[in-house]
Amino acid sequence: MEGIVVHYERCLECWGALVICPFNAIRFKFPEGGVKCKYG
Repeated sequence: MEGIVVHYERCLECWGALVICPFNAIRFKFPEGGVKCKYG
């Protein structure tokens, strides 16, 4: 699964989200819905 780079301003922290992100990737939940992964 590739990490998807997203803008922090568009995202909310999503700790405990029901999505598996690769090691050292960060999970974000978009306000409009949907979860993405970001490396860094």
